[in-house]
Amino acid sequence: MSFDKKFDRKSSIGASEAAAVLGVDPYRTPYDVWLEKRGVPVADRKSPYSEAGNALEPAAAERCAKVTGWDLKDPARTYRHPAFPFLSCTPDRIIDSTHGVELKTIFSDKSAAKWGERPPLHYEIQCRMCMAIMDAERWTIYGVRATLDPLGLEENATDHCLTIDRDLKIERLMLADLIGWWVRHVEGGQTCPKERRERNFAGRLIGRWEAASVSEAKEAFQSSLMAFYANGGAF
Repeated sequence: MSFDKKFDRKSSIGASEAAAVLGVDPYRTPYDVWLEKRGVPVADRKSPYSEAGNALEPAAAERCAKVTGWDLKDPARTYRHPAFPFLSCTPDRIIDSTHGVELKTIFSDKSAAKWGERPPLHYEIQCRMCMAIMDAERWTIYGVRATLDPLGLEENATDHCLTIDRDLKIERLMLADLIGWWVRHVEGGQTCPKERRERNFAGRLIGRWEAASVSEAKEAFQSSLMAFYANGGAF
C-alpha cells in the first residue's frame, strides 16, 4: 500500500469503507471504521481471499480488457471529493473521466450466488462513491472466478460484467449519511455505537433506494451540509 493510500485511510472515508459506515458491509461495522480513524489498533481481518484478490488484480484487469475491448488505465492514486475532502476513492481502473472499473475476484460458489442483475450491495456502494467523488457517469464491476490453490483465474468460468449508472437521488442519500457520520464521530468526537446499523440505513435500502423520494434525499443531504458547516467545514 502506498503512502498516499495509508494517509487517506485515516483522513477520509474511502469508497471501500462506505458500506461499513452505512451498516451494510458483511465484514466490517461502523464501529470498526471509527476505531481505525481514531488510530486505535483493530484486529486484522484480512483473509487469504482478500490478499489473493489484490495479487490477482493485474490478471483480472487484463482479462477484463480482453473481454470488453476497453483500454483500461491504472490511475494509481487517491481522489478526494472536491467539496468534502474526507470522502475519497482509489479506483482499480478507469476507461476515461466518465467511466471507471472495479475488479473483484470470486473464490466460491457461495460468493458467486450473490451476483445477479445487480452486484453485492457493498460493491455497489463502493462504485457509487467513486462516481460521486470523480463526477463520473457510470462504473463497472467486473467479477472473475478464481482459485487459491493454485492461485489464478478460472479460465472457463463465466465472468460478471455489471455497469451501474450514476443516480443523484441515491447519491444524495448515501452522502448525507456519510457526511453526518464523519461530522458526528470523527470531527465531533462522539463515540460510534457498536451496533451495525446505527441509523437503520438498511431500512431505506428496500428496492435499492427506489422507494426514497427526491425530496427525502435533498432534505437528508441539506441536513448533513448544515451539520458540516456548523462544525467548521468549508469548501
